[in-house]
Amino acid sequence: ETKKIVKKVKKPIDLEWVFNGEDVYWVQMREITTLEDLSVYTNRLSKDMMPGIIHPLIWSINVPLINTVWLGLLEEMVGSLPIKPEELAKSFYFRSYFNMGAIGEVFSTVGLPSEGLEMMMGIVPRQDGRPLMKPNIRMVRHVPRMLSFLIDKWNFERKIKETVPDLEAELKHFSKSPQGSIDTLIEDINKLYSIVQKTVYFNVITPLLVSMYARVLESQLKKQNVDMLQFKLSENMPKLDEYNPNVALAKLKKQYDQLSPIEKDQIAQQFSTNQEISGRSNGFQANITQFIEYFGHLSDNSNNFTAQPWRENPSYVFKMVSEYSDMARSKEARIGFNDLQVKGLSKGLIKLFYDRARRFILYREQISRNYVYGYGLFRPYFFAVAEWMITQKWLKNREDIFFLKWDEIKTAISEKSGDHLMELIKTRRAEMEEYEDISLPDVIYGDEPPPVFSETYDRMHGTPTSQGYYVGPAKVIFGIEDFNKVEQGDVIVIPYSDVGWTPLFARAGAVIAESGGMLSHSSIIAREYQIPAIVSVSNCMQLKDQQQVSVNGFTGEIVLLQQEKV
Repeated sequence: ETKKIVKKVKKPIDLEWVFNGEDVYWVQMREITTLEDLSVYTNRLSKDMMPGIIHPLIWSINVPLINTVWLGLLEEMVGSLPIKPEELAKSFYFRSYFNMGAIGEVFSTVGLPSEGLEMMMGIVPRQDGRPLMKPNIRMVRHVPRMLSFLIDKWNFERKIKETVPDLEAELKHFSKSPQGSIDTLIEDINKLYSIVQKTVYFNVITPLLVSMYARVLESQLKKQNVDMLQFKLSENMPKLDEYNPNVALAKLKKQYDQLSPIEKDQIAQQFSTNQEISGRSNGFQANITQFIEYFGHLSDNSNNFTAQPWRENPSYVFKMVSEYSDMARSKEARIGFNDLQVKGLSKGLIKLFYDRARRFILYREQISRNYVYGYGLFRPYFFAVAEWMITQKWLKNREDIFFLKWDEIKTAISEKSGDHLMELIKTRRAEMEEYEDISLPDVIYGDEPPPVFSETYDRMHGTPTSQGYYVGPAKVIFGIEDFNKVEQGDVIVIPYSDVGWTPLFARAGAVIAESGGMLSHSSIIAREYQIPAIVSVSNCMQLKDQQQVSVNGFTGEIVLLQQEKV
């Protein structure tokens, strides 16, 4: 009866009633006005795209860069929307939250669950018994556009082949050590922004298609009683090794081990200066220089150019090589495509999505590399702008520029007035330091920031993405500066995972991640190394180093056995 009343008035309402034992009497009803236009923000997805605390410059670049693409994708499905790119995300205490109320409304319009985007990305698991598609009368007018959208994405491989190589070539025209007048630098940043945004389009859609193809494949394998976690989707794909720094590190480590102690000492001294390493020396140094040239754009956060890339820290790269170790693991029996006992139409359907998923996995790695490389170029270009601003006595050091927004920088330069910037930087720096260690909820209702709080836990829960049990000491890793403290067999606790974090997994006994889903980087690498992984674990970064934890990669439960292992 309550649903009938709400449906008739077409508004959320409070209903008051009395019951005399036989009949229900409606006393009065009131509209729930607090639910009107209530924004709902969640960081479940944004923690994987823009994790951690975000500097104003990064926010002012990333939000229009990425959200313009997401808005365009939504409008491809339902037409023009009364939303601006900056309205799709909001910063609470310098952390990113997506406006899932707005995004969810679009998905509901076309008959998908409001959390459909998070489900496609593997952040929110699909609920058993709940249909993925729920037709409604509103979606009828969107059917032609949706069909066009699906056809376009089914043929998306053609766009990749036509466009991605040209974008890759354009990115190579930009310098890693830019110079020139301030006007030239600003013009180059604008050009770089345009190219990177085109790359973002492919970097958003391709992982979505990988996820969708993998989910269809998973459903077909399930009919054959095959667990997707035990299926070798990427077997016999040597091309993938080109994008995996661990493969190159293993080769370099093998070469390093063959050097004499004297040669090792000489090379260690040369790298300790942290200067550019010449490739004119022996073969090992030439190869490590080649490694830095190819993988040097990686950092511990590919969506935040405040993070120092590997090429700026050759001594760290040398340390990764000299200390590289690949934990020997017993290889469990896993199922490949040729092991499937299936024929006819079912085999054809599995083969179709098996092939598509594999091709798009390779495209995803290629496109991701282009994006990380191109996005990382913002760092040297903004540092060049910062050096100019230092000469104007607007900044004290080049890292100060991260506390300013892009529009503020351009306005100060065009008006030749930036004396006020130091005070603004000081204020923002103090705020970021104050909010650095606070805990925030996964979901925030409304546009006002919630009160901050601290909590302790006896148990934590998340989404299990790699099976197994493990007990060991936790090591909380916030970034590259914490990599060295990880010892063999530690449970690494991470806010997210990027390609630049891959070497950590060779030492880990298990993985706990604050963000991510079934197809996030941390989950994929954990499965490859056959170690338990639990992702989307709220507040796991509050754990302490050496705290003993039990990780259940089957149920997603993390038990805190003791506060600290002494």
